[in-house]
Amino acid sequence: ILARATGHGAGVWRDPHHYRSDSSLAGLRFVSESPPHELNIVGTDDGTSWWALKGRCSGLGMRNITIDFSPKGGPSDATGRWAPGETITWPDGNMWALLA
Repeated sequence: ILARATGHGAGVWRDPHHYRSDSSLAGLRFVSESPPHELNIVGTDDGTSWWALKGRCSGLGMRNITIDFSPKGGPSDATGRWAPGETITWPDGNMWALLA
């Protein structure tokens, strides 16, 4: 069961670059905020292997979401823009959609 999360960027997100509509969890990202302004992200690209990342939120309304993607081969400081209740848009154009 998915429940609406509270917090800056917290929730269950769908990454369209990895999401599959085959009942797997591939492409889902689970984001929590604890302590304030510090983000924890757990996700899977293939529905089998899981990874965990750290990040933070900052700026006006805490809408800048910066994640260290280096543990999975990405940039250490990718900053996306959080549109509350809707999306996180990343510099490469990828847009995560909020599911819950």
